[in-house]
Amino acid sequence: MNDARQEVVTQLLALIPELRRRFQTSLPAELTAELCGGTPHQLEALHMLAQQDGSGRGATMNELARWQHCALSTATALVDRLVQQGLAERVSNPDDRRVVWIVPTDRARVLLGKFVEAKRQMVLAALWNLDDAELDTLVTLLNKVLTGGTARAEVVNG
Repeated sequence: MNDARQEVVTQLLALIPELRRRFQTSLPAELTAELCGGTPHQLEALHMLAQQDGSGRGATMNELARWQHCALSTATALVDRLVQQGLAERVSNPDDRRVVWIVPTDRARVLLGKFVEAKRQMVLAALWNLDDAELDTLVTLLNKVLTGGTARAEVVNG
């Protein structure tokens, strides 16, 4: 990899934590207070659960771990915190007692609505100074990064 590309990689790696920090600090104070120590990561997990909840069943711990790309023990600790905060509940499957569904509570659904809107406002603010053509280019490039990065990583690591 040439020096110019190395520099770009270094710059991108520095931008990612800054974007995350800006997002976390841009959450409205009322939402942060309602989270009672919860994190955006926990809300993202709840968001995944809520998206799957159209069936009324939520998700299993294994499904959540797979979606979060984490170990089952990490997902269990995450759910324990969500349950303790009143944001999720464990519901036994009446047909198979070994299966437990994780379901967001009504309180979680209200918080998720606020969280989704806060994320939307943060992105709108971050992109405010880009014109339509720049926005189109940004989306195109990010999609290219997402679809091409995996294949390239397999070649480099394979």
